[in-house]
Amino acid sequence: MADDALLYHEKQEGSLCGVHCVNTLLQGPFFGPVEMSQIAQELDAAEKAFMAEGGVDSEDFRSFMAEDSGNVSSDGFFSIQVLQKALDVFGLSCQNLDSPECMESAQHPENEVAFICNLREHWFSLRKIHGQWWNFNSLFPAPQQLSQFYLSAFLATLREQGYSIFVVHGGLPTYPDSSVTGDQGRWFSEAQALAAGKEASDAQAQGKAQAAKGGYAWAAAGKGHSLYSRDPDGIQAQSSPGWSADADADEDLARAIAASLEAPGTVQSSSEATEEPNASKAQGVYQAVPEDPGPEPDPGPGVLDIAVRLPNGERIMRRFTATQQVLDVLNYARWKCPAIGKDLRVAAQMPRKLLPLHESLRSAGVTNRETLTVEQKD
Repeated sequence: MADDALLYHEKQEGSLCGVHCVNTLLQGPFFGPVEMSQIAQELDAAEKAFMAEGGVDSEDFRSFMAEDSGNVSSDGFFSIQVLQKALDVFGLSCQNLDSPECMESAQHPENEVAFICNLREHWFSLRKIHGQWWNFNSLFPAPQQLSQFYLSAFLATLREQGYSIFVVHGGLPTYPDSSVTGDQGRWFSEAQALAAGKEASDAQAQGKAQAAKGGYAWAAAGKGHSLYSRDPDGIQAQSSPGWSADADADEDLARAIAASLEAPGTVQSSSEATEEPNASKAQGVYQAVPEDPGPEPDPGPGVLDIAVRLPNGERIMRRFTATQQVLDVLNYARWKCPAIGKDLRVAAQMPRKLLPLHESLRSAGVTNRETLTVEQKD
């Protein structure tokens, strides 16, 4: 990286990680909460118009209007649809790394230029700048450097832990324009970023024993460990991670392995992940007479909150594991509302596309808090 190259970073403010994720991806303070909220309102309006087609006096429409926005929460968390719309302004798009079209990107992530990562209610971006990869997680005090070797191991670990990862396509600027200024973030030189990471790492090492006694969980993120508290509403950062800039490839891999062992929440082995509890009882089989799917999976890594719009205009919600098939969503919808019939298909809304019934939700690119549509076949 050039000596005078600068990196734009935003530290976490409230639940505005979606704003921070988009801005660090674009490398500048291009969006604020107001602009992102406007996008969310536009999406809400489009959804309202869709529901109104069934009649504004219908119970379904009144129920929909009584619900909170599915695109922005009261504390400022934005959906993937909002992030996608914001990126569209710059001619960019993103696609789930687990989709069949992204097989090459998954095998050789170093050939891409950026990724968006999400687990539950936290977004962050990874970007290549001047040939060097950086982790712009807003929970960190500064950008964290990722070696090309570690990038692949890091992404693989995140996917195993239930993260949704999106590869970004389009013309991202190779050399960010540091003349774009704002109050939300700060520009770092490479040396400043590495120094901030080392300072945080040293401070964290001193407090690790005390934090462990207090019931905290250590989770690898970037090339170091992050300290997180456990609470029912998600993960909150208690301190910021850092690392030594001269770590070699062996240490990189060791940290990736440590990440899979020490992540917050329940971490499953690769063999256990194929046998998730609470999965649909008849997973992978089209049910002539839909059966009770059983209890919902508990919230946590690898679990998606899905809203489903039915052909009759009704809107239902349920949690599914990311390893369940799209067909499980369809079977649930038919069990919940038998009157919708049998000759149906499932579609994503933004962008509009039909989903293969026998693909997992993760492989089909379905993300947390997404709205799917069950509709009659043509």
